[in-house]
Amino acid sequence: AGDCAALQAFWRATEGALPWGSPTNASSLCGWDGVTCWADGDFAGTVQRVERYNSAGLTGDVGLLGGVANLEILILRNTAVTGDIASLSGLANLQYLQQFQHQVRYV
Repeated sequence: AGDCAALQAFWRATEGALPWGSPTNASSLCGWDGVTCWADGDFAGTVQRVERYNSAGLTGDVGLLGGVANLEILILRNTAVTGDIASLSGLANLQYLQQFQHQVRYV
């Protein structure tokens, strides 16, 4: 439920610019475009990866993704996403963060 709530909040912050429609069903979030879930193990069914490429019109606060508890990979390239990277510090499993050509602040 936490992953879904965090992704819904991010989707709302993007003013619907993500191709997720109105993401309301937690059981389907693993099929959302750019979202990959863990297939097995302790984190099975939770979000492992969020990626957006060449989405220049994509705005929103990256900090809203801090609620995706088991996120391991976050890729945001060529977006207008803003926020502080520090807001992701609680993501214990985050191993890879790729972002460039947007306005995320490092604090």
